[in-house]
Amino acid sequence: MKKEIKLIRTFRAQASTEYLVILAVILVIALTVVLLFMGSSSIASDQKEKLGQVAWEAAYPISVDTITWTGSSLSFYVKNNDYEKITIKFMRFSPYSAALMNVPLLPQQRKQIAFGVWPSCPGQGQIYSFNQFYFLYDKGQLVNISQQVNVPYAGRCM
Repeated sequence: MKKEIKLIRTFRAQASTEYLVILAVILVIALTVVLLFMGSSSIASDQKEKLGQVAWEAAYPISVDTITWTGSSLSFYVKNNDYEKITIKFMRFSPYSAALMNVPLLPQQRKQIAFGVWPSCPGQGQIYSFNQFYFLYDKGQLVNISQQVNVPYAGRCM
């Protein structure tokens, strides 16, 4: 009889240990999945930010290599990658604003365009995104040529 009680206790102890080990493995897997999903959202926003910046740095004929947004001051660095003079007449960056302008750019010239914008950038380090970002420009006898990259430009507030 004592031997049977001892076997039952051993069996229960083994079952409890196996249960705890299985529970620990499931918990580790669940935590790993949660961390991957949390990490992938920040990676996705970083990738979106870099993708838009790379797309606009490589745009032709007008490239944008830097956008700085601090408070209500917005600054664009644009470059004419063409071999003819162009004149930027209009710039749209929604959902925020649009701007009429008259900015001549000689071939291969880089220039800063700065102006105030409302609303202000959401806050230092916060991500913003220009979903529609395009230019209208003149080149020689051609007027109101449109340039748009089909990738949103994302950046971080300064």
